[in-house]
Amino acid sequence: MEKNEIVQRIQNVDNRVNLNIGGIKSLIQLMNNLKDVGIEEIVRIPQIAVVGIQSAGKSAVLERIIGLEILPSADGLCTRTPIELRLYTTENEEFGVIKVVESENDKFEKDIKVKIEDLKDIILQQSDLKAGKKKDIKDRAIIVSVYSPKCPNLTLIDLPGIVNLPLEGTDQPANIKEITLDITKKYCQRPETIILCILASGVDITTNEILKYCKEVDPEGNRTIGVLT
Repeated sequence: MEKNEIVQRIQNVDNRVNLNIGGIKSLIQLMNNLKDVGIEEIVRIPQIAVVGIQSAGKSAVLERIIGLEILPSADGLCTRTPIELRLYTTENEEFGVIKVVESENDKFEKDIKVKIEDLKDIILQQSDLKAGKKKDIKDRAIIVSVYSPKCPNLTLIDLPGIVNLPLEGTDQPANIKEITLDITKKYCQRPETIILCILASGVDITTNEILKYCKEVDPEGNRTIGVLT
């Protein structure tokens, strides 16, 4: 199928979907299904990326948006791979579906249905399998679908925080700053990406590195939203 034909089909579907709650939910489901079959190699799909310096409070902000406590949170490094959160509003049901690998070298992912309260532990387990147990950071996304009456219809990508220096006693390489910046750049440089920039209010915002980076990829600030924690 040619690129123009794919674009036209997506536009046709978009034109038929009413922008009510059901329509938005259907459109988000369509975009996520297209991602799963590799459509982003041909057509760039809109997304929301959540960025910040390490320990800026990204996970806490995300949990307020999600309406559920499902993300690892503690002092130090929590998000060690991109985490794609696909949220679906339901009337009564509440559960999660997460794509998992069974070993560090496993390339095949399978969907497992889990209880909401088990998601945090499974995300930690998958972080260890995909990025190692010694706090390294890798660009191997963890994809989580959340079905709950408490969450909005939305898809968010939680990115690892920018790390300036490798932590002692970890597997982080000397160029960990470049690695985390490259992951952020991969997601945020696309013009279709909305950037949710998390800034800790206890530091000098004018010299905040992630804010300067957001200005580089979005000079006019048309697709960047700042959040002070």
